[in-house]
Amino acid sequence: MGMFLQRKQINAFGRLAKLVDSGDTQLLACCNELEGATAVHEFPYIYAAVLLANRRRLLEAISFLERCESNTFASKLCQYLKECGVFAPRAVTFADSRPYDIYTRTGLYKEYLAGAKAAIMAFVDKNPQPVSSSRFSILDIGTGNGVFITEIINCIAAKNGACRCKLIVLDQSQAMHAAAEEYIKLHAKLDVETVHIYSKIQDIAPELLPALLGEEPIWFINAGLSVHHMPDTVKINMLKNLSVVAEHFLLTDMSGNHDLPEKDSPELVYSIVCTYDRYFKAVVGADLTEADKQLCIYDFWLAEALTMLSCERPQRIDYHATIKQWGEYAGKAGYEVVNLIPTTYCGDDPLNFTMHLRVKE
Repeated sequence: MGMFLQRKQINAFGRLAKLVDSGDTQLLACCNELEGATAVHEFPYIYAAVLLANRRRLLEAISFLERCESNTFASKLCQYLKECGVFAPRAVTFADSRPYDIYTRTGLYKEYLAGAKAAIMAFVDKNPQPVSSSRFSILDIGTGNGVFITEIINCIAAKNGACRCKLIVLDQSQAMHAAAEEYIKLHAKLDVETVHIYSKIQDIAPELLPALLGEEPIWFINAGLSVHHMPDTVKINMLKNLSVVAEHFLLTDMSGNHDLPEKDSPELVYSIVCTYDRYFKAVVGADLTEADKQLCIYDFWLAEALTMLSCERPQRIDYHATIKQWGEYAGKAGYEVVNLIPTTYCGDDPLNFTMHLRVKE
């Protein structure tokens, strides 16, 4: 199941937006006609529901979602609208680390982690650390709860015998800084000097970066599911600014068509439905309590999806780009793509990936 629409499909679904805005009673008939036009057979009803919800017609939106209860994304969105009565997140993502912590216990996360670790270890094999064989320094952007970067530094230590690491943790969330600090203390298998920077990477003036990061050479910049929180032009500027910090940038992220399409466009909604349905299914199928499943979906994955679906592009917060787009952004910022490894899939399309970027000579 691909996560991208063809031009003919986009034009066909454009009819639904016109019917919603005009209040035409033929909306349901048009959805019936378009059912099965994409790999997600129920998409016409889900798309109509999103359009209706964005126009504060929640009861109508729910009635359309009830027609596609076999779709996990639609059923969870329907349940949320009935319980919460609003087409907006009930929580700020990452204000509490627990919803993300729960996700890290799913099979999909473990698959993603294993693939990302393998990709980063391939980088380590070919690019020795610049300071010494016993110590290395990493800038980690968007550290979150610390699970991912701790796995990485432990793998590095096991591979090359390093016993010390300077880890520069950059994250805007105080809750995540605290969670990461605790996790690293408990699970790191080497001596870790942790430096905390409380900020978004795009909010730091480039002339301040050297003073914040210190004089010790940084082996590589790691960004795990963290630098998609900015639109295309900001991504490019961020990469340009960091090109003077380290030669290597290891980007691990989600591939999605959530950067350039505008609000209510069929291509944005379709990509969100496909990608987040994959995450919802991973949580639903995991060995978790029902309370934990709901907390993870409502306050993490669905919170992200609702923000993207309900906000205009400047306020979207999450701007997941496609692998092709990331390659283009990197080229404009002065990088070359050295290696690309998909780590999980959504149908035939990569869902998560790790990309090794190197500053061009």
